[in-house]
Amino acid sequence: MLTYTYVEHGNFELREKPKPGIMDSRDAIVRMTLGSICTGDLQIKHGSVPRAVPGTIVGHEMVGIHLLMTRCVNGTVVCLMESNKQ
Repeated sequence: MLTYTYVEHGNFELREKPKPGIMDSRDAIVRMTLGSICTGDLQIKHGSVPRAVPGTIVGHEMVGIHLLMTRCVNGTVVCLMESNKQ
């Protein structure tokens, strides 16, 4: 999958990363359809966030389509399969 990735001071690139998987019973997989960056991401670009090292995926303002979830908040087990309908 393509990710917007911090490469070095002042530089971001679209990079291919492995697709995520379900690792915990509270995880969900969402196909992102829109994404955006915020002030925090711009601070990474300018070197103001020391914990952001090369390879950090940025952007967390997202809109997406829910593909798969293993457990709801109330404990009900749910499985949603990917649909081609949007």
